Amino acid sequence: MTALLDTIARAFVAPSARPEPVVAVAPSAAVCGPQAEAVAAALALLLRPRGPVVVCAWSASAQRASAPPTVGARRLAASLQARELDAAATGRLVVVGLDASPSVAVAEAARASAAAGDAPVVTAICGPRDPVFDGLLDAQDVAVVAAGDAPDELIRLGVAALGHTAVAASSLPGTAAWLARAGLWATPSARRALAAAMQR
Repeated sequence: MTALLDTIARAFVAPSARPEPVVAVAPSAAVCGPQAEAVAAALALLLRPRGPVVVCAWSASAQRASAPPTVGARRLAASLQARELDAAATGRLVVVGLDASPSVAVAEAARASAAAGDAPVVTAICGPRDPVFDGLLDAQDVAVVAAGDAPDELIRLGVAALGHTAVAASSLPGTAAWLARAGLWATPSARRALAAAMQR
């Protein structure tokens, strides 16, 4: 009798729909230009106020700012190192040094993004941009031109070359740049410099 009642109930009552699991997608961004590394670090810290963040740096300075890493950043760096990536933790920031070859660098950035979990990943292209990076740049939520004190016309051309998601960012003062690269803090001056990028 119970089985019969269940059959009748299913005929008249729609089964309760189970909601599809929501997969959180971490924001991604790229920064191009001479000031790219510090701006990328500040942007990553702004994209996630707590927890570790990742910057994949190509053609960046060999000298890195350093601070005691958080537990989360240290664990994420170890996970990336296990995937044969050149990862180092400082503050909340994990910096992945990309290979000098653009094609290898793009593959490494993709591996880092796949392994970063819910941590935002910002790619810093600090040297002259190779066309190999175009696909990576097109896939980002936002692209930033960090041209420092370059002429306005050059900055406009750089923004136009990166497409509709691109914005310009002014250079960061020395202390703000160091704090960002150490993974410690995105200062108010960094927030102002990246206000347009955060609105994307």
